[in-house]
Amino acid sequence: MTPVMKPRDSLDRDRAEAGLARTLRLHALFDLYGGLLTERQREVFELYHLCDLSLAEVAEHLQVSRQAVHDLLRRSEAALEQAEAAVGALTRRTRRQRRLRRLAELLSQAEAELAVWGTLEGTGGGIAGAGADLPVRRLRRLLVRARRLARSLLADTQGGV
Repeated sequence: MTPVMKPRDSLDRDRAEAGLARTLRLHALFDLYGGLLTERQREVFELYHLCDLSLAEVAEHLQVSRQAVHDLLRRSEAALEQAEAAVGALTRRTRRQRRLRRLAELLSQAEAELAVWGTLEGTGGGIAGAGADLPVRRLRRLLVRARRLARSLLADTQGGV
């Protein structure tokens, strides 16, 4: 049986997405742990990753060999990964962001259900009783406040630990 091969452009896209994910991870790690790097490691990391210079351009700027830049860059990236393995701040932040997004989704679903509930009130299919409108309004206000809080917490986690 012949294995199914992905089209070349699909493989290239997958590779590009993996490279982008790695770069974004390294930037996040640098934001968290960059202070643990030596001055020279930080400088090389910033020039290569943040200023988007090539290895040759960084080497020329620092007046060192391309190989020296490559070695410093790899050691910097390894140090950032080791710091994350020891501390786990990025992992915790990512987990918090995922949970907060899920909370926001659940709150939106609850608001949608409440909206349906509110439209059923006058038809006899909703909450019984003339005073039922007050609890529905209170629930709506609580859901709006909860969703606002979830958005705020999510924004906070995207900006820092």
